[in-house]
Amino acid sequence: MDFRLKKLLTYTTFCGGLCAIAPAQADIITYVSPIAALETQTITISGSGFGTNAPYIGDSDYIVFTDVTAGGWEAGYNHGLFNSHNGTTLDITSWTDTSIVIAGFAGTYNYNPLNNGDVIDIQVWNPQTGAGPSSYDVTVAAAVPEPAALLLIASGFLALGAYHRKKRQA
Repeated sequence: MDFRLKKLLTYTTFCGGLCAIAPAQADIITYVSPIAALETQTITISGSGFGTNAPYIGDSDYIVFTDVTAGGWEAGYNHGLFNSHNGTTLDITSWTDTSIVIAGFAGTYNYNPLNNGDVIDIQVWNPQTGAGPSSYDVTVAAAVPEPAALLLIASGFLALGAYHRKKRQA
């Protein structure tokens, strides 16, 4: 049986020799912060029912990033192609019942980089109950400079514009 299908099932009830399988109460992803085509970045997954997990860098049974645009490569998942670990791993800094914070990608990210416009499918399972997966798609966007950098650039343009105006008046 496929590993992902196993995660959907938490218990079996026997009734007169017949099996009825009930799915676990699902976790729900309600929001994922923007993802850029960068190895190091903060990605926050918000929702409920995620359970808890200790911070780690690597793969796990409970989260997977799949770049569906780039042929389906995966990051952070123990049960990748041929049931093997993914070379591109995740740097999980915090995992609570309502939020998962990722500091970026690790491992072989340089061999499987994200590109602007790629669609990333994120799936999360609850480590305590096996509930899930909850799935959420995000499109990779161009990296946006920090607000402080924008302010400095804007100030430079204003000063340059003011200089040119004075020069033309002379």
